[in-house]
Amino acid sequence: MREMYAFIPQSTLVDDVNRAMIELFYRGELRLQLLDQGHDSLLWQVKTEDVEWSISLAREVMQRPFICGDDLLRIPIEVKVGENWGEMHEVKD
Repeated sequence: MREMYAFIPQSTLVDDVNRAMIELFYRGELRLQLLDQGHDSLLWQVKTEDVEWSISLAREVMQRPFICGDDLLRIPIEVKVGENWGEMHEVKD
């Protein structure tokens, strides 16, 4: 029963992440290189000089409200930046 209740929100979230991934790809102006997608996460590689621009674009695209059933939802995102996996740190708004 719990799986049935979770299906629509989870599938909607994945659809929204996929939509955002496609939009970021096209709007990334070849500055964003998608390395991996895992469930509700996207891993991008960018040049150091493009980090701030990339964060701003990701927040704009991924935090856009969408309709789920009768509700207007905005999914919060977490942005992490680092030279490698071990040095990743969260970037707050």
